[in-house]
Amino acid sequence: MNTIATLTTKQIFAILPQTIGAFLPLLKARVQEIDSVERRTFKYGETDRHQLDVYYPPSETVGENTKAPVIFHVYGGGWASGDRVFAPPADVLFRNVGAYFAKQGFFVAIADYRLIPIGKFPDPVQDLHDAIQWVNSNVSTITSSSTSHITPDLSNTFLTGHSAGGANVISLLLLPSILPLSSPIRTQIKAATIVGGPFHSRSSLPGSVPSLNQYYGPTKEDIETKEPLGLLEVASEELLERIPDVLILTAENEPDDLAVCSDDFERALKEKTKINVGRGVLKGHNHISPFLALSSGEGEEFGLDIVKFFKARVN
Repeated sequence: MNTIATLTTKQIFAILPQTIGAFLPLLKARVQEIDSVERRTFKYGETDRHQLDVYYPPSETVGENTKAPVIFHVYGGGWASGDRVFAPPADVLFRNVGAYFAKQGFFVAIADYRLIPIGKFPDPVQDLHDAIQWVNSNVSTITSSSTSHITPDLSNTFLTGHSAGGANVISLLLLPSILPLSSPIRTQIKAATIVGGPFHSRSSLPGSVPSLNQYYGPTKEDIETKEPLGLLEVASEELLERIPDVLILTAENEPDDLAVCSDDFERALKEKTKINVGRGVLKGHNHISPFLALSSGEGEEFGLDIVKFFKARVN
């Protein structure tokens, strides 16, 4: 975290290499501990992007229980990049995330999804739904692939999303065309945590995020109506009654427009729903660093806040 503190800009692409470079050695020093968590890869759809990794909670983390709650984590990358595991030599990322939450007593699924220019809104949202549905339909495959006696408790499903991945998570909850109101998945999802989510771009300079046009569409109207805030503004009362509790987190050194849109989305959620909306600021972090910090031994305290938020909603 000392290296992160020396960065003098909040601009995402400027801080990306230094932030990865700060945490990668810390994670590599703990790679044996990270790799001690069992991981299996499964295919949930037709393309190479339709694969997911499942991390199995060590038996000692769940005690005498035979089931463990499930977290689906959705990484960011501006809908243009990202993988469930980075390419070597950085291939400890995002294994560190899966291992961290598995050691807290959760099954963890991290799924790849289609990226622009091939995958455009709402394709990544559909992919998230399909990943959840695949896990729902293949519990026996998941459990038989492991020596563990623990099975996923899908009645206690939780979602985490970072950056664009956070928008995917919220969009899933707000798109009944993908997640119908009658879907049993809606009752399974007990809460979501979004870190650095681009809930809207109305405070951004025009053209400052080129991927928005590629992902949502060419016009300003396309973007504003399809972004999470736009979806929330037109959501029906029936849909709003089915939104789970949400924890919104932003980094202390978040880009200003992302911090503003998190505040705006929190306000809108509180105005339009009756859910519990949590809010927090991650001290010392920038936009890139939070999920890189998990399992590193530095700056990972927020992970326990997420765990606490989720476990309070397990039933």
